[in-house]
Amino acid sequence: MVAKETSFLQTVENLRNVALAHPSILKVSATSNVPGNTEGLTGMVSRIGMDQLGAKEIKQIEIDHDYFQLMDIDLLAGRNFSSINEQNQYKVILNEAGLKLLGFNTPEEAIGAKIGIQNY
Repeated sequence: MVAKETSFLQTVENLRNVALAHPSILKVSATSNVPGNTEGLTGMVSRIGMDQLGAKEIKQIEIDHDYFQLMDIDLLAGRNFSSINEQNQYKVILNEAGLKLLGFNTPEEAIGAKIGIQNY
């Protein structure tokens, strides 16, 4: 999952503020895709320094920093995206399929690893 560009996040923040002003709305989050939908952004991803693995096709969705909490998803390792958008630049969160695809043996092994992503 990729932290989305600032214009998207600013729009989300504006919508979040409007929605949370309603007393019956407790949480708000944003994603570029409905969970389980296989359509969306596709790209090629590879581990930097692990050329023998080659580039692999991967599906991506953009989320905001509240997504995992709202969906009650625990991270296996690492940290969530920051609420400060600038801190999310060049940050990704991989799911278990992404870890396996890139040849990581454990979630902890992926923390701090460099990967390249080319969207198409």
